[in-house]
Amino acid sequence: MNNNYKKKSLVLIVVMAGVLFSMPYSGKNLFGNEPKGYVVGFFNGINTHEEQAYASLMEIKQLMGRENIVEPYDPFNNLKYSWYNGEIVDYETFYNQTEGWFKDILEVFEQRANEVDLTGDLASRTDLLWDLIDGAGTLWDALSETDPRAFILREALEFSILEVYHKHITQPLDANYTDHINQLTAYIDAGQKLLLIAHSQGNLFANRAFEHILNNYPITYRCTDKSCDSVKIIHVAPASQNLYGPPYYVLSRNDRVIRPLLNTPEWNVDITTGFVDLLGHNFIKEYLYKDDSKDYDKDSNGRYVDGYRAIRAYITEALSALVAPLGTTFTGEIRSYYTDKPIPEADITVDWVHDKAGEPVPNIERYTYKSNEDGKFTDVLYPGGYTFEASAAGYESYTDNSPYLIYQYPEHERKLVLIPNLTIPPDGKRYSGVYEAVKTDTSAITIGKIEFLNDNQARVYLLFNTQSHLGTYLITDGKFIFTPSDYGGTYIEMAIREATEQGEELLILGDGMGYAYTNVADSPGEPVFPMKSGVYRADKSSLTLSGFSSFHFTGGDQVIAYAFDDTVSYEGAYKIVDGVFMFSSPSNPNMSINMDIIIDNDSNFFILGGQEFKWQSETGGGDTNYNLSGAYKASDPMIGFTGFDSFTFSSGNRVTASAMNGILIYHGVYAIVNDIDNLLGTAETLVFTWDGDTSVSVNMSFEMVSDDLLLINGAEYKK
Repeated sequence: MNNNYKKKSLVLIVVMAGVLFSMPYSGKNLFGNEPKGYVVGFFNGINTHEEQAYASLMEIKQLMGRENIVEPYDPFNNLKYSWYNGEIVDYETFYNQTEGWFKDILEVFEQRANEVDLTGDLASRTDLLWDLIDGAGTLWDALSETDPRAFILREALEFSILEVYHKHITQPLDANYTDHINQLTAYIDAGQKLLLIAHSQGNLFANRAFEHILNNYPITYRCTDKSCDSVKIIHVAPASQNLYGPPYYVLSRNDRVIRPLLNTPEWNVDITTGFVDLLGHNFIKEYLYKDDSKDYDKDSNGRYVDGYRAIRAYITEALSALVAPLGTTFTGEIRSYYTDKPIPEADITVDWVHDKAGEPVPNIERYTYKSNEDGKFTDVLYPGGYTFEASAAGYESYTDNSPYLIYQYPEHERKLVLIPNLTIPPDGKRYSGVYEAVKTDTSAITIGKIEFLNDNQARVYLLFNTQSHLGTYLITDGKFIFTPSDYGGTYIEMAIREATEQGEELLILGDGMGYAYTNVADSPGEPVFPMKSGVYRADKSSLTLSGFSSFHFTGGDQVIAYAFDDTVSYEGAYKIVDGVFMFSSPSNPNMSINMDIIIDNDSNFFILGGQEFKWQSETGGGDTNYNLSGAYKASDPMIGFTGFDSFTFSSGNRVTASAMNGILIYHGVYAIVNDIDNLLGTAETLVFTWDGDTSVSVNMSFEMVSDDLLLINGAEYKK
């Protein structure tokens, strides 16, 4: 870590009868497996004033100091903090405000007092009530000497007060739960170790706090089942059957409040204080009482001889067992916008500006990092809002002043992208080599590759590199202008920029952020023609992968490509360059169809555009030398099978075909050939090539039934 100041603190949560004094969580240090301190939190039960709750917390602090569990020992309670294993121990109260309890007790007192004293004098003596509850009994002793009715009233009150206790002790307020969770969350976010010590009804609140951690931070606080390594509970006089582990608990044999309740644990401490305590339940006078007449901690049954020794032992054991919670491991990654390459040696500044709740931190803390060879930096951060700055040689600086939220997760990652410094190429510049797009998301890239040829010639690949066009290019006014040779008057115009990234030249095409292209070769590879002569056919179920159904390689660079289930054929030339099959037809030699190809001549197959083609035969069929003449007209219902109304054959293998009742007329040549592997279901195929595009043919099944009847694609044509 780069932070100059790290304040260590320990959070020990003590659950007892007490008042909540809200304090801000200590320190702004990052946390993880480093020590970050402890908080002693105090959860009180019912019948506890705020002053009494705070006094109970201070008794816990004094116990820990006197017994040298923590240091320094402060007999005057002047120090807010103490220390344990070199880490700060903070003490806090989680106050439980039990509404209605005092009102019910007062009503009981007045009712019972008026039963024995019709004058109402005893009902006005509320000081007697608090003396009884507090366990002193001195006022009652004095009163009994002068008024025998005091004994009767006291006996009636004892049972009635127990009823009120049991009523309220099992009905904690939801508002208190919410307040406690909010307070606890601050310590959780600060990564502090927690010890919960609960007294009486406070156990219900402490359990809820523990369950909150168990359900929401099981990894951070290293929890399994009902136990967590980074938070512990000491249950004192537990008013609950749920004891979270390891179950440290203290219950007096003489506790008249807890022991009558159902499903509470067995008593394990025989506390004899000598005090006049109606309920045997008081935290300070009963459970923190130390019997100095005994010089041993446990009796022959293994029970502690007083609550003081039991609580001391459990605090000591719990503190030594606590380990630091796991923080939010934040990993930042610095990468190039265009190539997504990691950027090493980048300088990063991270400012913590507000906490998880959106509250500004008192003093903004700044942390600085240097990215490693993988472009990453890692630290353990508080949940909250952070701003980021990053810079690296050769790149524009990155600044994000909008706070980025980091949550309480075991791991959190964020990628920051830097844009390389761009320059405008000079007018008329010439390039050489092959540049491929490197943007990770290629779905929207118009140009996938550019081959810069001699002088100002280039081949531009479009449509995910499945189509290419040959033409000329020009660099002017920061623009790349490409004019394809096969489309007169049509051109592509895009903004162009240059950059050098980690020694590699980049071209950026497009407005806005554009797309980057890297030089992958000095020049296109030499074309090869490895396909042996013959017919290769695709599985009909997968024709949509490449768009072709078969190829007939006729020797050299010549090939006939069949599409639409072999009903349309294209004759032209092919070449294979750098693993790309490029096919062009005579009618458009500057435009090519390009697809990745994998060839296995030994096994007689190749894969084109993800589709497999298998070798079928040596030739694609021969001319049967039919000499047709005259006009053949189709029956109207059958026209849809071919799309043609009629065929008129003449010498020189000429044919005129009409469609749409003579509206469209096609002139061309025909040939009757043996069907390639009987694909169309008959022995022969009528191949019709019209004059408008000699590279494209229409193929239809053919059968000459008689001189007067032809079957073309299953339709009857009569002479």
